[in-house]
Amino acid sequence: MRNIWYIFMMPNRVIDHAFQPIKNVQVEKPSKMQVEEPSETLLEKPSNTHADTLSDYKRIGRIGYNINDALSRNVYRGLSDGRKVAIKKHNSMIKACKELRLLLHLSEEARPHPNIIRYLCMEPDEHDPEFTYLALELCDGDLMTAVMEQISGFHDIVDPHNYFLQLSSGICFLHKEGIQHRDIKPQNILWKRTVDGIALVIFDFDMGHFCKEKSSHQMYGTIGWSAPELYLLKETRSNAVDIFSLGCVFYFILTRGHPFGEISVPAECQQNIISPEYKVSLDALYEHFNHSMHLTAMAEDLIHRMICSNASDRIEGYKIMKHPFLLKKEEMANFLTKIGDYVDELDDPKVTDFKDKLKENSDIVFEGKWLDKLDKYAKSDLSGFSKPGKADNICFLLRAVRNKIVHFRKLRKMELRDTYLKSEFGVIEYYTKLFPKLVTYTYDVLERSEIENFAF
Repeated sequence: MRNIWYIFMMPNRVIDHAFQPIKNVQVEKPSKMQVEEPSETLLEKPSNTHADTLSDYKRIGRIGYNINDALSRNVYRGLSDGRKVAIKKHNSMIKACKELRLLLHLSEEARPHPNIIRYLCMEPDEHDPEFTYLALELCDGDLMTAVMEQISGFHDIVDPHNYFLQLSSGICFLHKEGIQHRDIKPQNILWKRTVDGIALVIFDFDMGHFCKEKSSHQMYGTIGWSAPELYLLKETRSNAVDIFSLGCVFYFILTRGHPFGEISVPAECQQNIISPEYKVSLDALYEHFNHSMHLTAMAEDLIHRMICSNASDRIEGYKIMKHPFLLKKEEMANFLTKIGDYVDELDDPKVTDFKDKLKENSDIVFEGKWLDKLDKYAKSDLSGFSKPGKADNICFLLRAVRNKIVHFRKLRKMELRDTYLKSEFGVIEYYTKLFPKLVTYTYDVLERSEIENFAF
């Protein structure tokens, strides 16, 4: 018989559902992330475990697991109704109920998201009410181990842009559902193989929070990955706390390092995070991108927007996915084309303001005349831009880039086509190599301008 005190203490909504699988666990999976069934090897006993004995195997209601088959602290491989799952053991009923409420909401009030862990069922320990067990979908490993140990399978398909988009999508989904995770870190991001490659999954909602509920005044997160306002117990804790931690994770994926210090010394990282000097360094990005100043500039711009000290200045989740660093080449071509079209307009006061702001600090992009930076073939093709007031004006540089992207197929001179690497995308590569900060500077001015609904 179930412990009556245990049930009495659970929230009403949890009582209704805690002892049965969620209703929509069998829903059709999203088409873009069809999950392959885990291979049999996922349930093989690690080589350093003891042989199975009756005392090694625990059965709690409909779930069971081998205590020697741990995936991480308090998480084990197991079975639930014959399905391979991860079993999470809670030694606190309060924590279990808090995480369960969040997982139930995500499972029942919203369509399952491919980048959020799936909850399957929950069982209390009838013999020891101190312990509660959650059955969750089984993944292949965690991000920290995969990146640091370069695990085969994960590193066979390394696509940072795709990983960033997945994690941003997951965070946006949580925030849209009114939930803050508050403990984003590589250990709380799992990975699994799917028919479309590697999927990243946000896990562990022990510290999660419904935004509509009052937050307790205590520290959340993990040392080394927590936003300054979480660590310093500030009253205002917006969704920006997750954006900060996610920015640190992005840097980790790219460099295997930490933007605030040695990843092996989390206390030092956290001290640098809360320091008045705000000691941050993104130098390793330059090496990661093989000294590409353009890619480095875009990655730095995005991560800086995510990890800035002031929470109100951080980029919002949905804007991360539209940042230039995460644009596909077709989207980048569209962005630069739209910008070129925009600066060509004459009568709109907002356009005039945008162009004035572009010219204010254009020396960030180039000094002197931009036309003089081009090779002889590109320069001769743009002779119309050599007139006074054009060759030193960033607006005309953007128009020139737009023209070459749009009209590349009309180019007849082979030398010019070779200069632009034989495609409109080569045009972008050519100009961003010469002017590495052209895109990030233009994006920054666009963000600061009063331009609504600039779609690209």
